[in-house]
Amino acid sequence: MALQEIQKIEDERNANNLNENNACEIIMDNLEVTHYVKIFSERSLSVSPAVTVELPSALVNVIASYKRFFEFFKTDTMIQSLDLHKDIEQDWLNELNLDIDITRLPNEKLDLINILKYASEFNLKVLTNEFQSRARIWSNCMTFPSYQLYPVFHKSIHFLHSTVSIKYATPCSGPSTVVIDYYTDNDKCLGLFLDQIFRDSLKTCDECGDSLLNHYKTYVHGNVKLDVIIEKYENVFNEDLQEKNQRLMWSSCKICDYSSPIKTMNDETYYLSVGKFLELCFGAENVTLTHSACNHDFFKQHIRYFALNDSVIRMEYSDIDTYEVVVPKKQLEYLPDIDIKLKIETFNQIQKKSANFFQSISNRLNRVKVDTFDKADDGMQKVEELKIKLDEQVDSVKSKTLEIYNSTLSTIHLPLNSVLRELQELGVIWDNEFNEFEKSFLPTENEITKITQFHLKKFLMDKYNSEGQNKETEISDIKKRDATKDNNADETETDSEIDTGTKILNNEKKILKDSIQEDRKGFPDTSLNKEKTKEIGKMIPSSLYGQSNVVDKINKMEALLESERKSQDKDTKSLNKKTTPLNTKSPQVSTPTGSDKQLTIEDQSTIQEQPQNKVSQIANFFNQMNFDQISMEFRKQREEELQKKLNKFKALPIVASKPIVEIYDKIEDVVDVNDENDLDKKNLKRLHKKSPSQEPGSGKVLPALKDPEVVGSSYKTDEGKVQNKEKEKDKNKDVKNLDIPQPEKNSLLKSLTNFWADRSATLWDPLEYPLDSSEHTFADSDVIVREDEPSSLVAFCLSSHDYKQKIKSMGENTTDENIEINETNNKKFKNFTKIEKKFKTNYGSGARLNEFESIMIKNKSNHLKYQYLDGNTNLSCKIFYSEQFDAFRKACGNDETFIQSLSRCVKWNSSGGKSGSNFLKTLDARYILKELSKSELESFVSIAPFYFKYISQSMFHTLTTAVAKIFGFYQIQIKNTITGKTFKMDFLIMENLFYNHNTTRIFDLKGSMRNRHVKQTGEENEVLLDENMIEYIYESPVFVKEHLKKLLRGSLFNDTSFLSAMDVMDYSLIIGIDDSSKKLYIGIIDWLRTFTWDKKVENWVKGNNLIGGGKKGKDPTIVTPKQYRTRFREAMERYILEVPDFWYEGK
Repeated sequence: MALQEIQKIEDERNANNLNENNACEIIMDNLEVTHYVKIFSERSLSVSPAVTVELPSALVNVIASYKRFFEFFKTDTMIQSLDLHKDIEQDWLNELNLDIDITRLPNEKLDLINILKYASEFNLKVLTNEFQSRARIWSNCMTFPSYQLYPVFHKSIHFLHSTVSIKYATPCSGPSTVVIDYYTDNDKCLGLFLDQIFRDSLKTCDECGDSLLNHYKTYVHGNVKLDVIIEKYENVFNEDLQEKNQRLMWSSCKICDYSSPIKTMNDETYYLSVGKFLELCFGAENVTLTHSACNHDFFKQHIRYFALNDSVIRMEYSDIDTYEVVVPKKQLEYLPDIDIKLKIETFNQIQKKSANFFQSISNRLNRVKVDTFDKADDGMQKVEELKIKLDEQVDSVKSKTLEIYNSTLSTIHLPLNSVLRELQELGVIWDNEFNEFEKSFLPTENEITKITQFHLKKFLMDKYNSEGQNKETEISDIKKRDATKDNNADETETDSEIDTGTKILNNEKKILKDSIQEDRKGFPDTSLNKEKTKEIGKMIPSSLYGQSNVVDKINKMEALLESERKSQDKDTKSLNKKTTPLNTKSPQVSTPTGSDKQLTIEDQSTIQEQPQNKVSQIANFFNQMNFDQISMEFRKQREEELQKKLNKFKALPIVASKPIVEIYDKIEDVVDVNDENDLDKKNLKRLHKKSPSQEPGSGKVLPALKDPEVVGSSYKTDEGKVQNKEKEKDKNKDVKNLDIPQPEKNSLLKSLTNFWADRSATLWDPLEYPLDSSEHTFADSDVIVREDEPSSLVAFCLSSHDYKQKIKSMGENTTDENIEINETNNKKFKNFTKIEKKFKTNYGSGARLNEFESIMIKNKSNHLKYQYLDGNTNLSCKIFYSEQFDAFRKACGNDETFIQSLSRCVKWNSSGGKSGSNFLKTLDARYILKELSKSELESFVSIAPFYFKYISQSMFHTLTTAVAKIFGFYQIQIKNTITGKTFKMDFLIMENLFYNHNTTRIFDLKGSMRNRHVKQTGEENEVLLDENMIEYIYESPVFVKEHLKKLLRGSLFNDTSFLSAMDVMDYSLIIGIDDSSKKLYIGIIDWLRTFTWDKKVENWVKGNNLIGGGKKGKDPTIVTPKQYRTRFREAMERYILEVPDFWYEGK
């Protein structure tokens, strides 16, 4: 079957290659696969009847990879020739994981075609790499004799054997690999094999002490497991079969329940080789019983029974799953579908932010009113000009966003940030535009204060003047009371204030009344005479409607005050006295002494009972509307809104980064764990030549307003003097004690607020800037630094022109120096020299070094420190081993996408682990950021030079390794000088071993049983430990084939040898099990803990049993690096089981 499939693929490939423009480059014959399969199909490698030998699993993987590649090659050919959207097949999108809503694409159908073509082309490269990787593994297998197609190399059978307790469901012995050489001394007859099991069932288990009758044996070979269970029965046989010591056998079908007749075992069966019997059990196919109604496979679907007296042995066949081990690859894996979706999402987010920003500007322009002064026409003309300018900018930004989207690859989204930068620049421009507009066309706070004061007085005076002509007597009474009260009243109000108010009144009077009337909409109308209430009716608080007697008094008083004002127009002092009835008390109310004026108001019933004293009652009403109280509350409200406006974030001008850069050639100089990492004061002076508060839109908070004079107002008390702090407090106290009806006061304050909302800048809604105060952008980079995303600052530094120039100049400097030997690294240097020779001997080392390898193994290292200032935020980033890590990333092929990946990250919670470290994950999920403790930081600094030498053996030679690759080591600090908040973090960036993989279980394994268990919760990304792994493999053992176990074993041997030489311990093997694809993704992580003096002391104490609490079977967690290495290797051998098959080498 395999040969036919290969031949069919080769025929199709040859036919397609007739088109030179679309030829398939991969040729299976280059690996001699076709030749091998052809010979395999022609030879019989086993002499046992019905035994079918399968192709080596490594070769099966190669053929499967080639088949997938070629099938998709044909699909890619069709995709690349696409012109119309209707020709796209949904299966193509599903296969490439392109679940995309076409309505979210800017060019819709055209975009989908381009994305599909790009993803298809990239997927073809991924399949090519997978094929080549598996082909290399097969080439290595061909060097072993067991893979030769000659029966002489296959005269034995290997299998895993274990004895399992039925009670505890755990192995009491094994699993261990057993070999039976056919027809030799270690082979035996099937009858003797069964007799041995019958006899052993009477014994007890050495491990658990229970009877072996309560145990069963398992034999695993290839993809098959054979369970051998012994049970006791009484009187289950016919009388004819009751002869003592008679061996019986029969079978039962698991599918149709057919049971074969019970027969006595004959000599041919008894003397059958047990090795050949097991070979039949594991490999025979399509064997059926003759003369029976059951046609099912005898060895696969039947349960076989062997009985002796009252004991019965049951043999049951079952299939097992074997997993493929995947160690970290040299070239970092990358799939485009995630970045394609991120680009679409980024584009739509920018479009949304852009629309919100421009809409906030449009809303402000539409709401602004310039009808207060004579410049109204010029102001409206300016507004129209700004609207035209806004429309042009909207079109320009839309065009630029679409242009960037169309001109970049489907996976590149970082350049789109330039649109956000441009929007932020426009935010600064519009802030300046509105500032200029405010200065030119809107009243100042001083003018607003005067207008509001005058309107409050005028509003209340007009109410008194409404009936002045018919009530001279009542006015006379008012004057008398005024004369009494004026001894403590204000006499300093000047004509200029009234003149100012009079000029403004002409434009404001109607507007204010309209504002109040608009605020009154929705309340029921009254039966008042419309002619009499035409003026004042618009200004009456809605809560007073329905009280006709009060309204009549208000109308009369308005007329009286109007008449009085006209008669006294030339006498300012008299006029002031005539306006003071605002604070006049009713004769029924006792006058308080001192500054604390307790005002009261008669309720409606009292007013109705005393109609003869109208002036007195209406004066009492206006006491409720106390001028000073309302004026002060409105002023206070304005001050609060002004302070809020000043505190709001303003867009910062976009400038070039201009970093302060420090270069260190000694790691000791740049790593200082006690360093607070603040910007150097000398450098701060250089950065602060221009204070941020001098820049427009800097967002600097101004001091709080201490008194009304700050905004240029001239507020007066009843005595006509400017309030100081003490009197302001007294005034506030008075206000709180005033018994003024809240609805009337709130209605008037609301009217004043609504009136000024669109006629001054204080209550303008803030612009919706595309970036907030925690996001920083500079003119010379597309990376946006986000304070809550540490990786973004690293990405910004690595993308800077200065960094690239320095890396280039470092590369041009080929001089090196000998590694500095000191007391700290002397032992590490000697140990590494020994294992390095072993690696080079075993795995070879070319004479000519790769360009990147020569940089990575340099003894000289440079470390960079970048410092930036943006507004009130100091940004600092230390880049350790900058040149070596840069070369390493380029060697891994991820340098081009590294910056884009780091530009965004999210917090990542991996529950269950014991490290307690903080983890973050880049938004594209390719990299993990792990926070480093103080000890880990110091450890990495001492290991790093040797790490680069070790990992270069893997990258540029044939050394196998499972160490998770580290792509950078950084220390960042972000400090906001206004809030005083400081964020500091030391972290490394490592590959995500589970990138784009669907792991159903994750284990963190150290090889210890002490405190290595967590309660399973079923949460996503839950990390389980060693004891959880033991529980899991008892239920579902993890089997791998020999060549993959050799890969795992060799990688762990190399890595543990290196880490032990570096005095490192506490490292873990992380395993992700993907049940759907039957793959194990593995890697060594957390290898930064060295064997320090505290560990040595703890190891000595525990080793000498100086502390209690030790339990049998629980190894101490504290051991030496060599002990840890041994324990680690042995544990991984037990956790992941090697299952032999027909091609098992066994060496």
